Amino acid sequence: GLDLDVNKAASMLQFFTGVKRRFEKRGEKKGAFIFDDYAHHPTEVKATLEAAAIDRKKGRIITVFQPHRYTRLLNLHSRFAESFDRTDILIVSDVFGSDEPPIAGVSGKLLVDSLAESGFKKRLAYIPKLPDIRDYLYDNIRKDDIVLVMGAGDITRVTDDLLKFRES
Repeated sequence: GLDLDVNKAASMLQFFTGVKRRFEKRGEKKGAFIFDDYAHHPTEVKATLEAAAIDRKKGRIITVFQPHRYTRLLNLHSRFAESFDRTDILIVSDVFGSDEPPIAGVSGKLLVDSLAESGFKKRLAYIPKLPDIRDYLYDNIRKDDIVLVMGAGDITRVTDDLLKFRES
């Protein structure tokens, strides 16, 4: 086996801050806890929301999701329904296409419509533009909420903008 001092290894864990953009706590705003996560596939989304549900105290889980790639959304939009069952409020932005050209009829609205048709019972909003998402969050978050900003694209800007918004 390895010649390791288990006690020393355990004591060093206190210095491990986690992995960037994996349920990464970025700060607080208006008493809400703001997290950033790279999840963009139904399985990753579900796992991240389950972790958030464990971490939740009294507040709501507010999820901001940016679909990543038009082809992925086209192929998987129906599989996302059960992925978001732990959230209380879901906000979907437009697709971050990466290097893919847009596909007609494939947008964040496709995901919202698919969720609504599947019987999704939580608050659901399609807010295409990132600055509008920041404004919505600022106006609606409250103490003890967990705000989880998810996606593989530029959605992380919402986290940065929200934390800096109206600071002065």
